[in-house]
Amino acid sequence: MERISNLHYAPVVQASVGFRDTGALRFDAFGGLVPSCEKKDVLGILFPSACFTGRAPEEGALFSFFIGGVKHADLTTWPEEELKALIRHELHTMLKFPEEIEPDMIRIFRHEHAIPQYEQSSGSRFEKTDAQVTTNCKRAIPALRWPETSKAVSAWPTVSARLQKLRIN
Repeated sequence: MERISNLHYAPVVQASVGFRDTGALRFDAFGGLVPSCEKKDVLGILFPSACFTGRAPEEGALFSFFIGGVKHADLTTWPEEELKALIRHELHTMLKFPEEIEPDMIRIFRHEHAIPQYEQSSGSRFEKTDAQVTTNCKRAIPALRWPETSKAVSAWPTVSARLQKLRIN
């Protein structure tokens, strides 16, 4: 069971940023991830109010900023006011809000175990999980034949090694 439970996670700060009125700016999209080559401290920004009704006033918007991850885990320990300053800066630079427009709300949520990291040990972890699930399912329902994932699992050491070579510190 230790193999399954010792998964590593990257920490993330999720910030909900709300505006009662965005002026002439419209955000009719899902949002997006920020590629690491952009050298930003933000992992991505989603626009929940563009996708789901009732998230913000008619003329307003709700954004979800994601900060931290493996490469910027230190940002998740920043004090709340420093995170809010970073978010305000990125609102003006990335989303093109005029400097005089400030959000009506910024709420910070810290998640220490947010993004599971697939590492070299992931292949053996998946094998162990698959074997445990297969055993439990066959015990519960003898006629059930759980689909084997051994081909996908056997590819993990190769994939993991390639990812390690590409890793940028």
